[in-house]
Amino acid sequence: LLVLFGSRKSEIDRVGPAFMDTLKRLTAARELTPIIVVAGAVKAHLSPRLDQARQEFGAVIVEEEEKTDAFAAADIALACSGTVVTELATAGVPTVTAYKLGWLTWAIIRALSERAGCSIGFDTLDALRSALIEAVPHLAELDAPASEKWAKFGRAGKLIDQPLTSALSSYHMSCAISRSSETMAACHLAAQSDVLDAAE
Repeated sequence: LLVLFGSRKSEIDRVGPAFMDTLKRLTAARELTPIIVVAGAVKAHLSPRLDQARQEFGAVIVEEEEKTDAFAAADIALACSGTVVTELATAGVPTVTAYKLGWLTWAIIRALSERAGCSIGFDTLDALRSALIEAVPHLAELDAPASEKWAKFGRAGKLIDQPLTSALSSYHMSCAISRSSETMAACHLAAQSDVLDAAE
């Protein structure tokens, strides 16, 4: 689980408690390793939460310079809305995006939308949650995985007696993140030339 708290102190203060609560619930429910990517400018501000995440959830902390490799290692991400969400989407990492506006910003947006004749229609989080549940009922079932019926897939074909082989010769380079990672590029080059250099 990749976790990105944001790159501004105000963002961290607003989404931090919800992110920490999410980490607590997820690590209690299933076996996973949180990887937290930290922007240098807010590392000191985020420090108490990083210490808590290490001690309570076994989190691995990585610097922003290593985020490409962190993306490659992630199965899913929890990210504060921003540029990084586009980066995660480009890398093909399934992402849950969160953001919490300051009350003044929300009040201004709510007033402007009303004035423009395109009201948001929600004054509270509960009203928004109710609308979401009305549109997608299974969202009301907290901590319960949704079940779906199997759809038809595949097609009939002739069986052959040849052994199964991979269609990819370099599976580790099949995702965008691996291809853009300097570390993976070096490993791939070493593998291709049969040179094994130990990284220090």
